[in-house]
Amino acid sequence: MAKGQTPGNDVIMPLRIFHNGATFDHAAAQSPFAHLGTRDRDNPAHRFDYPGKAFTLLCAARELQEYVASAPRGEGVQSPLQPITMVGSSRYASESELLKIHSTAYLQALKEAATVSRARVEAGQDPFIEFGREADVTPGTYDAARHSVGTAFDAIDAVLQSQQTSTFALVWPPGHHAEPDRAMGFCYLSTAALAAAYAQDHRVQVRPGQPNRVVIIDIDHHRGNGTANGIRGKNGLFLVDMTYRSPYDEVSNRYLDEVREYPYTRDDAALGISKHPVCSAPNILSLEFDGFQKTTTVLDAFVATALPFVRSINPDIVLWSLGLDAAKGDPLGGLGLLPSAYYTLIKGMRLALPHARHCGVLEGGYDPRISGRCLKPALMALHDDPGDVRSRLFAQYHEAFLA
Repeated sequence: MAKGQTPGNDVIMPLRIFHNGATFDHAAAQSPFAHLGTRDRDNPAHRFDYPGKAFTLLCAARELQEYVASAPRGEGVQSPLQPITMVGSSRYASESELLKIHSTAYLQALKEAATVSRARVEAGQDPFIEFGREADVTPGTYDAARHSVGTAFDAIDAVLQSQQTSTFALVWPPGHHAEPDRAMGFCYLSTAALAAAYAQDHRVQVRPGQPNRVVIIDIDHHRGNGTANGIRGKNGLFLVDMTYRSPYDEVSNRYLDEVREYPYTRDDAALGISKHPVCSAPNILSLEFDGFQKTTTVLDAFVATALPFVRSINPDIVLWSLGLDAAKGDPLGGLGLLPSAYYTLIKGMRLALPHARHCGVLEGGYDPRISGRCLKPALMALHDDPGDVRSRLFAQYHEAFLA
């Protein structure tokens, strides 16, 4: 394909899924020198974010790959013309690449924490080091996070250097809470922001002579604070951040339900919660939802507010920061998205922006069973013919995305 050329709408290219599965396979989960995830402060024996959780999503993606390869055309979803391919990435982002978003001091502190943790393991001591809010460091954390970012770079390369119109980076640990100088919420390096900056400066330009315009659409249940801080005010980089806000009583200064938002935007002394600054800028659209939602409420708001914003950008690349914790039933989620909602959002934007490339990066998701059920339609939305309207929910919003 010539430089800057976009495949026609009648071309259905196979989805390529890149993963850093070596980071979270069963062997890694058993190694004391791996990234072991983050443990619960109230119950140190329990790890809320751990290698096995991500491994189940890798298995779900492989199940979808097998289904697509064997399903006869017309059964369930339309069988694509070509199979889904999965590629294990061996790429680690370099420090110079990480400096696009993160500070030198922060990267040095993260490396040193991992080194100290390794020494603890060798001495037979507890490896978990409190490095940030809900972000423990263990011996393999720095390398695992660099592997996530490098895998996302591979996915960007594939979507720009070939006829691929969509790719996905199935990575762990996630990244959208990691700010330029702080780790938070199981995130250490800002994967989506780094991938967006990498795509913007890529030698392959969708419109020759112009840096690539990239919009990140974060549909994770939680605020993408790290992504927002990483791209704030940067020309050619944009963010649509869908996020849940917990109901709050301004009189008593208390959250009114079980706390589900993150980072916290208010103080609650009884819960020991302090508010975190919210980043805003003209290149950031925050689509906020107060309290538990229905799928259609979220989709209606997206079509009414986010779709015009993204269309005005006319992006070359849409980077999906895919949080499966936005799903109905996730223990940390309240946005109430059904599996078909992921399919509708992603496929709808492919329909609305036929000349853009689409790339996904995995973020949160804390019930492996529910996450797996939502990952499959999200991946199919990146792979299907954008004009196929077999999905009932997608058909309901089909005209809105075309308008």
